[in-house]
Amino acid sequence: LGTVHKEQYDVLGPVVNQTSRVEGIAKKVGVNILATSVVAERVPANRVLTRRVAKFRPAGMQNEIDLYTIDRAPQSAEERKQIEERFGQHARGLAAFESGDWEEAFKVLHPIVETDPAALYIYSLTLEHKRKAPAGWRGVVEMADK
Repeated sequence: LGTVHKEQYDVLGPVVNQTSRVEGIAKKVGVNILATSVVAERVPANRVLTRRVAKFRPAGMQNEIDLYTIDRAPQSAEERKQIEERFGQHARGLAAFESGDWEEAFKVLHPIVETDPAALYIYSLTLEHKRKAPAGWRGVVEMADK
């Protein structure tokens, strides 16, 4: 049984490796989709919203990459206003987090963590370190495992 003509293919390479790492980070962050800046810049703004989550260094990789959530576009002006407020609060918390002011990041993100998994992820990192950035902090979330 079988054939000598059977060929097997695997997809390998840095893009596939990075994609796998981004998928793992999405699970840790608690979102369905994360995209690199290359993808986030190309999605149609009238159909989806993008938001930078943070800068990450995936496990086993040299490069740091900005990762973005991709969410459906709001259906109403009221929904747009709510999303923009939440995204703005996340951006303020992220700026504090990346600059090393983890106490401020904690305070800014606290009100939205129940409804925003990306904010909860950053908030949780501040808690793990008792609201103090580690020595030598450069604003990059270092992922230890895939």
